[in-house]
Order: sequence, then C-alpha cells, then structure tokens
Amino acid sequence: MSSVLLLFCVFVILRHGTLSLTDRDPDFTHFTTKQCQLHNNCTYNEPGTSILVAIDGTGSKGFFESARLVSDGESGRATRKYRSHVGINHNQKWIWKSHVANFWEDYQGESHYFYGPTASEMIIAGNEVADIFNQAKHRICDFVHKHFQGANASEELRETTIHGEFGIDIIGFSRGGFAAMELARKLEFEGCGDIRPVFVRWLGLYDPVQRDIDWGDWFGDNYDNEYIGNNVLAVSVAERSEEIHSRHYFGYAVKGFDDPFGYPIYRDVKRFDASHAGVGGAPGCGDCCDDPAIWDFDALLCGSTYSVKLDKVNAVKIDRWMRKHAEEVNVPIKDEGEAYYGNFVEYFG
Repeated sequence: MSSVLLLFCVFVILRHGTLSLTDRDPDFTHFTTKQCQLHNNCTYNEPGTSILVAIDGTGSKGFFESARLVSDGESGRATRKYRSHVGINHNQKWIWKSHVANFWEDYQGESHYFYGPTASEMIIAGNEVADIFNQAKHRICDFVHKHFQGANASEELRETTIHGEFGIDIIGFSRGGFAAMELARKLEFEGCGDIRPVFVRWLGLYDPVQRDIDWGDWFGDNYDNEYIGNNVLAVSVAERSEEIHSRHYFGYAVKGFDDPFGYPIYRDVKRFDASHAGVGGAPGCGDCCDDPAIWDFDALLCGSTYSVKLDKVNAVKIDRWMRKHAEEVNVPIKDEGEAYYGNFVEYFG
C-alpha cells in the first residue's frame, strides 16, 4: 500500500468517527487489565489465596466497547464512567458504569472479568453463558490446583475457606448472575479433577435472571440450577422489587437452597426499589426513566413509584450492602462509602 493510499484510508476512518480522538480512553483496557496493574500500584501480591470471577450482564461488551470518552458538554453520547471523589483503586476521579466491573477493579487478589452474553435470543445466549462459565471454571481450577492436591483436598479447601485463609468468590449481574450460579453448581458437581466439591467462599448476585436455554435441564445435569448448592458457604442476592415493575418479565432466578438448614451458612436475599439497570450499577440507563414517552411501553410499565433519584439511592444501597456482606466473610473488598458513587454523574475525562 502506498503512503498516499494509507493516508487516505486514515483520513476516511477519522472522517467517519471510527477512530475519532474522542473515542480514545487510555484507562479502558476491555477489562483485561485492572487499573492498579496498569499503573503498577496494586497493594496485594499475586499469586495470593483469593480469586474472583466477575460476570457482567447481557450487552456489557457492546456498551463498554462502543461508549466513548467525550469532552464535557458533548451530550447525547454515552461514556463508560461516573465521577467519583474516591474512585476505583482510589484514583479520586471516576468509577465504571457497572457494579461488577468496579468490584473486579477493587478486589484485592487474582480476579477475572467476563462480559455477559451478547445475544438477546435465548438459545444463543444459553451457549454464550455455557462458554463463559466453562472458561471461568478453568481459571478457578488452575488456581485451586496451585494450592491443593491429594485425597483430602476438598475438605482442606473447605476448612481453609471457613478460617479465612483461602477463598473463591464469584459475582454476576443479570444473565451474568445466572452464569455465576451455574459456575458454582459446576464446581459442586464436577469439581476440579479429583477435587470435588470445590467450595465457594462467597456468591454475590446482582438481580440474576435466567433468560437462556439451559441444555443441562434437557439432558440431565442432576441438579436444579435455580437453587444454591451446598458448596456455597455464603451468598448475597440483591433483586429489583416488584413495586418498580422493571423488566417484570425477567422473573427471579434464585428459587431457594438445596439445604434449608446447612450451607450456605450466611445467606441473604433482599429486594430493593431499583430498576434492573440500577441494580447493576447504571441507574436511569435501562428500561425505566422519568417522564417516559407514550410509545415507550417498558418505561410506562415501571409505574409511578419509579424515579431516577430513587434508582440512584438504591443503586448505592445495593452495592454497599453487597460489599459489606462480602467483607463479613473475609472477601478482600471494602465498602468505600457513599462518596464512591458520586451520585452517578457522567464523567468526562
């Protein structure tokens, strides 16, 4: 390719905005590298004794990879961030528009972020969910095998987890929450090679929903994936309340527990007056809104109880509730206080 043709192609790309200067966000790494790793200021050592798998909701890949870093005042284009005087990794500038992504950033240990499914259609979404939890299970098993071997490995894993010396933590939002539930089930019934079951220290679910075709239900995987298994030592489930009527057709994924009196030892399921998007950390960015148009049926169904202000208040409550519960069972995460969320105001870097 001649230099003239190359320059022409660059001009065409820039002219149509594909590589616009406003798209460039030096902090965005497609969530493959945490900010503390990017800036070489992590306060923990790897490999450690804690691992996190974080699975976001449907469409998270499309949102984060198409959202832009724009100049202040350029309204109408979504950004990836909210202002924060605390910030992820205490950057004192911003947080992501996702509770799951922020939790991943702030987790003090080995951690892996996964986008949720890209498909809205249920069969394809089911295949994507299966691919996500299979990849995640492989990473967890690699971590487990670094620390445990032998005939008593499963019991040793459980005991060290109970005593705060080791921990596998899993979080998820929406369909990503259901993928997190399925991942925990796989660790219970399949384990990691000879180590079975593999115990989960804490399962944190942000409004999990089953909106996919689960082939295991058709071909017999020997468990009900809408119940929390006995290998989960602690679980916290934040759900949108029925009063808000956000995504009412989603239903609720968690139906109960395998053992009503055994594990999880610590279990809490609570509903909040937030939209589905609000539970995920992006209040006012989903189906509900103030003053909906008469043709916006989803927003009209949210009802008169909903307001963006209420959504923001409860989005803060939800994430702080989750982080506090995680702290109580030795998950290496902190509740950073209300200032962390910055009232969910757009950040223009």
